[in-house]
Amino acid sequence: MDEMWSFYHDKERQIWLWWAIDHNTGEVIAFWFGTREHKNLDELKKLLESLSIGYVYTEGNFAYFKRFPNVIVTKKNTQKIERKHLSLRNCLESL
Repeated sequence: MDEMWSFYHDKERQIWLWWAIDHNTGEVIAFWFGTREHKNLDELKKLLESLSIGYVYTEGNFAYFKRFPNVIVTKKNTQKIERKHLSLRNCLESL
């Protein structure tokens, strides 16, 4: 799981993408757009409730620790989602 931000019109109007991908396949399994407030992570968690999530790999946002039981902080296991961040940013720049 990870989050990334972008903006619309100007940098004062930030929008955050909270999302989860399958660690093995890289497939997006759930996402939620909102602010950086952790209530938006709660919305993502609701979308994931029907799945059997074993572990959550993240870069260490403390909000994940409060909401998921098995959080592992690692750069190695977040490379796929970070690569998707780069692809999304490049796509948005070309618009």
